[in-house]
Amino acid sequence: METSPYKRILIEALHFPLDNLNVLLRTCGAWYIIWVICYFVSLLFIQRMILIGRDIPGMLEFGLNVRTVFDIAFNFVSSASIGLAWHRFALAGEVPNKIHLRFGKLEFRFMMNLLVLAFILVVSLCLLVAAASEIGALLQAPAISFTFFGAVFLFLASHAIRSYLVLPAISLKQLLKLGDAHKLGKDLGWPMLGALLSLTVPIILSGACLDLLGPPSTKILPVALVEFKILLLGLMLQMLIKILFFSVITAGYRLALERQNQGSV
Repeated sequence: METSPYKRILIEALHFPLDNLNVLLRTCGAWYIIWVICYFVSLLFIQRMILIGRDIPGMLEFGLNVRTVFDIAFNFVSSASIGLAWHRFALAGEVPNKIHLRFGKLEFRFMMNLLVLAFILVVSLCLLVAAASEIGALLQAPAISFTFFGAVFLFLASHAIRSYLVLPAISLKQLLKLGDAHKLGKDLGWPMLGALLSLTVPIILSGACLDLLGPPSTKILPVALVEFKILLLGLMLQMLIKILFFSVITAGYRLALERQNQGSV
């Protein structure tokens, strides 16, 4: 009996990282160490802005804006480097260096496609929120508005995730446009989205619980140390979500190529 696309993508995306934890740490480790260092540097920077802000109004807001821009830029750069390396390992068997901080022309191309896809998603989400708000205000029924938002969001997400198949193609130095990537992922949108949600929602909920609980009071460990441990745990959750996302895309891309090859025979 043939395995369903959802089950195959789910199993492959789950088992591949677990079976290659050493490569996972190679791929992500150095980037997240740098992120931790930058995090503490940013704390000192914000503290400095607070002191300066006593004499110059607006400096704290400026410091927070600089930190936000840096976080976004760092996230895209690191995601491009990590994602490309993970795709190449999964599809071509290329193991990254022990200290993986590579960012070249191919990673830049990968990042630009990530930016385009993110921009499309943000614009679509803003339009969807506006439409749902109008419907809710018109009908005076928040439940209908919420249902409309959820249904349309999932529909759009099932199509958007197909376009992300362009990323593994870039990793293999293949030319594939976003529209062609969407066509390549025909009938795989819902399986990929379902697998992604099945893998990441429990992790996201765990992270949300950590945020709600906050640093517990303890007489054994200093509060700062507890907060640092929570920070590291949060980073681990982010790393898992990122790797699982790229693993789902990789599994979907491999399945899409198999279907394409079978259709061309």
